[in-house]
Amino acid sequence: MGTPTISGLVALGKVSSERNNIDNNLITKAVPTASTDLTIQANIMGKLRTITIDGEKLGTEAEINVFIQSIESWLNSQGYLQFQSNKTYTDSFGNTYTVLADSFDWTRTNLNIGSINYTLTMKEGRTISTILLGTAGEEQS
Repeated sequence: MGTPTISGLVALGKVSSERNNIDNNLITKAVPTASTDLTIQANIMGKLRTITIDGEKLGTEAEINVFIQSIESWLNSQGYLQFQSNKTYTDSFGNTYTVLADSFDWTRTNLNIGSINYTLTMKEGRTISTILLGTAGEEQS
């Protein structure tokens, strides 16, 4: 197995777990006074993939700060008429996904040790700008 990576970002450090979830996004409605086997379900909204990685980043204070700033810069890279950049996430099996950052949490439990534990959650997909501008197959820098 390989080491997970995200294009254009600093190394992720020691990734301890990867979670990859596909949600069918079903619309589910119960039928009044009926049993559960008569529940109405529809798959008209498409699928959603969420990828979550947990890891530990080791290094000097400066190296850890660069890591945090790299992830936070990606997460915060949207503003007025500006969209977050698509990145390519490569998992430990070598599968690649076009992703956007959804959330980033980090914890430093011992202030004397050069490490943080973190969780990064990403959603597979493309920014609306890549769809509107017709660059859906291209990664943004």
